[in-house]
Amino acid sequence: MTIEFKDFMGHRESYPDDMLFYHYCSPDTFLSICNGKKLRFSDLFCMNDHMENHWGYAIWIEVVNELMERKEVEESFIDEVDKIISESSYNFLRLACCLSKDGDVLSQWRAYANDAAGYSIGFSANELLKMPIRIIPVCYDRKEQKSIVEHFVKAIYEVEKENTTEDKEDFYLTCKEFAISLSSFKNPAFKEELEVRLMHIAVLDSSDMDNLVYKFGGGTANGTDCRDYQLHYRMNGSVPTAFIDIDFYYDNNPVKQVILGPKNESLLSGVSMALNSLGLKNVKVKKSRASYR
Repeated sequence: MTIEFKDFMGHRESYPDDMLFYHYCSPDTFLSICNGKKLRFSDLFCMNDHMENHWGYAIWIEVVNELMERKEVEESFIDEVDKIISESSYNFLRLACCLSKDGDVLSQWRAYANDAAGYSIGFSANELLKMPIRIIPVCYDRKEQKSIVEHFVKAIYEVEKENTTEDKEDFYLTCKEFAISLSSFKNPAFKEELEVRLMHIAVLDSSDMDNLVYKFGGGTANGTDCRDYQLHYRMNGSVPTAFIDIDFYYDNNPVKQVILGPKNESLLSGVSMALNSLGLKNVKVKKSRASYR
């Protein structure tokens, strides 16, 4: 599947009305999301895949080396962009909530939903866009990953060659956005996940150089400035991991479907009534088609 550049950069403004993205989770997490009407966004580089931190940058290096060998771009230009990418990895903290385009995949049930005894929550893509986030589909195809990087480099290189002013604000901003989106490249071995990342970018506050902290990056929610959020930390093994819990906004209910895992023993009617009682109404509840015991 080909990923459009606006999707790679997280710039899509709308989706088809019936498009859903799914979150596989344990029963406890399911209840927590429904009760709190929030989604948790955690430090992307503390996720389970240890290559998460390096894959996109490795693709970047591979492509720009090939372009320089073919003398299609100048090394000084690549060095400038690479410096911005490297600085962005420190100045911006990528906080992600990982969803899937498919809500009923056995491997996902087993890995992320309490060994298939949990739930898959289907969220409206358009309703999610009302939150202070960007939505970026994960790209698993190395050929496509390289093509995206090459397209970006050539395009911004041509724009900069035509820039006769000293104003580089747009250039820096575009490179920073590109650096953030590189984290959507992933090892092809994970392609069955069909992952879509909801991302919020926390910003490094360097006003006190002796006490650096990341802070909520702001943004809009349903078209207006959203309230501030406090970053929190939890332990992932021995690693302090940043996270924020972002609300569904303005009584907005993005939950449109709930799928019960193959080993989930709940009654469909019981789950529906629980959702109604929690204020999440008109949600379609169904059982997984997968067989697993």
